[in-house]
Amino acid sequence: MDEINFEDKLKIYEGKDVRYLSKEEPTLIRITLKHSESFTEGFMKPFDLTMSQTMAKTAQYLCELIVGCKIAYIQNEEMLILVDSQQYYDLNNWLMTDFIERVTTTTFNNFLSDYVRSLSLSPMIYNNIKYVELVVNYGSKINSATFDVKLFNTPKEDVYNAFKCRQQTAIRKSIYALLTDVCDQETLDIKTYEQLLEILVQKKNINFDTINSFITRGVCVTKLINIKDDETENIWKLDMYIPIFTQDMNYIEKYL
Repeated sequence: MDEINFEDKLKIYEGKDVRYLSKEEPTLIRITLKHSESFTEGFMKPFDLTMSQTMAKTAQYLCELIVGCKIAYIQNEEMLILVDSQQYYDLNNWLMTDFIERVTTTTFNNFLSDYVRSLSLSPMIYNNIKYVELVVNYGSKINSATFDVKLFNTPKEDVYNAFKCRQQTAIRKSIYALLTDVCDQETLDIKTYEQLLEILVQKKNINFDTINSFITRGVCVTKLINIKDDETENIWKLDMYIPIFTQDMNYIEKYL
């Protein structure tokens, strides 16, 4: 099943308005920044590390806070989190969705504020007007981010497909971002992945594989179990160098 067709299928799963989820099927949480295009106006192009770091740290915090988290995937302005269905089937879906929306919004805005504060103290701010403008743009967006949350069941066989679909979208968006100044959107949409890579080399002299993978593929938050003095502690760690999921299906499927 290709990426576009599965995206439509995923929206059907998300669109089911149910009060209680099933414990018989895996549960996913999809979190998306609202009005992302206008929110990121004035940020670094084609990739903004402050935005990426803020999203990643927010997801890491959510995994620490939300019961039953197994793994989170973060790309661009979106997160996809797999949680334990046994922890959610008897909870009100609407209330949980509202709770996660509020926590995500507060956490993201707090982390963004922290990043802006640290950037404003950087020596780079002196005699660098572009850096000053960037910090001002970040600062103008503090406390203005809001998120849309979908909490839904999906068949077990489609959990991997969901993560694969979102990663493939992230990779394609990364290529689009690099080519947007030399190709129109219509041209980009009809090209295959291989053709886009070839255009990158021809037009921009860029080898896509040499770009840091956490920028082009996204990142994950995974759990490490630390046992010390007969006590178990869960440590949520950012994995900045995740595989391409189609090349390592077990990276996702081991959590099912």
